[in-house]
Amino acid sequence: MVLTWPKFNRCVFGSRFYHWILSGRIPEHIQTIPPHPWPGNPSAAEPFLDSPSLLPGITKYLDDVPWHGFADTDPKARMYHRFAWLTDLQAVGTEAARKQAQALLKSWIADQGSWQPLSWQPEILGERLSHWLQHQSFLTQNFSDEEILKFSDSIARQLRHLKRVIGTSTQDERSFLPLKGMIYGSICLSGFDALLKDGLSRLEKAIEKQILPDGGHISRNPSLMLQLLRHFIDIRAALINSQTEVPVSLQRAIDRMGPILRCLRHGDGGLALFNGGTAETNDEINQTFLQSGTKTKAISNAPHTGYQRLAAKRTVIIVDAGNPPAPPFDRHAHAAPLSFEMSIGKECLIVNCGSFTGNDPAWHNALRATAAHSGVTINDVNAVEILPKGGLTSKNVKVEYERQESDGNIWFEASHNGYGPRLKINHKRRLYLSADGNDIRGDDELTGGTVGSFAIRFHFHPDVRASLVQDGSAVLVRLKNGEGWRLRVNGGALSLDDSIYLSDGRNAKRSQQAVILGNLGPDGALVKWRLDRVNN
Repeated sequence: MVLTWPKFNRCVFGSRFYHWILSGRIPEHIQTIPPHPWPGNPSAAEPFLDSPSLLPGITKYLDDVPWHGFADTDPKARMYHRFAWLTDLQAVGTEAARKQAQALLKSWIADQGSWQPLSWQPEILGERLSHWLQHQSFLTQNFSDEEILKFSDSIARQLRHLKRVIGTSTQDERSFLPLKGMIYGSICLSGFDALLKDGLSRLEKAIEKQILPDGGHISRNPSLMLQLLRHFIDIRAALINSQTEVPVSLQRAIDRMGPILRCLRHGDGGLALFNGGTAETNDEINQTFLQSGTKTKAISNAPHTGYQRLAAKRTVIIVDAGNPPAPPFDRHAHAAPLSFEMSIGKECLIVNCGSFTGNDPAWHNALRATAAHSGVTINDVNAVEILPKGGLTSKNVKVEYERQESDGNIWFEASHNGYGPRLKINHKRRLYLSADGNDIRGDDELTGGTVGSFAIRFHFHPDVRASLVQDGSAVLVRLKNGEGWRLRVNGGALSLDDSIYLSDGRNAKRSQQAVILGNLGPDGALVKWRLDRVNN
């Protein structure tokens, strides 16, 4: 019988012998408690307190084991084992919340204290250690000496395992989580100081590989950039708290990431919906900027990550002008080169449909499709081929662009060859934004192929109301505040259709989309459109 790697892990790591190997001196005390600057959400902790179930979505009671019954790929199972919800329980501020957290901790140690294939995965283990150590005072208040020893022994065992497997952990964005756990453990637990040098060395290499010169992450996912920046801020705070020198590469990453996140932020405060990202919350984004300590303004041009911000007065346009990310950073990337979003003041007008963060592959891939973005679809196929199990066939896809500005007016021109290998068609998009922000003009030019049809989509935010006017030759859109904008088209047939919007990655809202339909001719196709503000 041939042992696969998962089966090998079960045989070795799951054995009593390996559990004995992880034994060692139990740290007598926690040397330092890493700061935790992020406020929790008490309402998110209500399912932990207002029902007899131990965890939200689980019908088992305190006398039962709540750590089973989910597939390893289920986001809920991973969320439970990460213990990030400790922040919300502590934010409740009651003794009942503390006791519930302590019950969950004791239950986990009793049931998962030896190696398990899911809960001991490096990225899950690393994040769990980080939260246990940050919330140590909350978790262990009024514990007996024996209970504190069990808590410390469990942390030490997990840290020893992490030391053994960290070199084999995933080498994508998830690699920062085991590194965070290793660094926290090395500065918090006596006897583990030697791990710090290795952890910081690995961290510097991961930052060099994944954080691009303009501050973006190689995955091009805005939400992921925000979460990584929060992890980096945490690590910096832990190092400062322990009087350890902060690596220059870590501080530089923090300094660079703030401006690009501001580049990707709309007037309503949310992040643009590109490449697997969600809008996130204003409070979370504002807190992140505050804790980062950087006050640099938004950059307009992020050439390495591939985003452009066109801003004039109250109008902001954010364009995906980058090459698709390479494996393994393309698992959640979208097939949407040259798509864009637009906001007016504090209201979004044109958006992408968002992303799906649940466990349904069909939904996940549907929202990665070109048609789920404010871009151009040809022959109902994606601009970049989406692989069934994740990732993109994007090795030779190139996006090129030029940008010019004069007296506050902005001209932007970009092209991509994503359709080239299959349809022999290239797409070029030109955008113009006037200095007063009230006039947006666009050209979409398709060249190379002579057979097929195209669809140019403008997905509207759910708060926007759209209607066909002027005998169907234009669309009148109104923002929630009543402000009106008009979309006019030359070179295709204009229509309105239904759409959906998932700003949080979970809850779909009904919305509308304007669609320009047409056929490719001998010279391809050229569609001109204009979106301008109308006087009420």
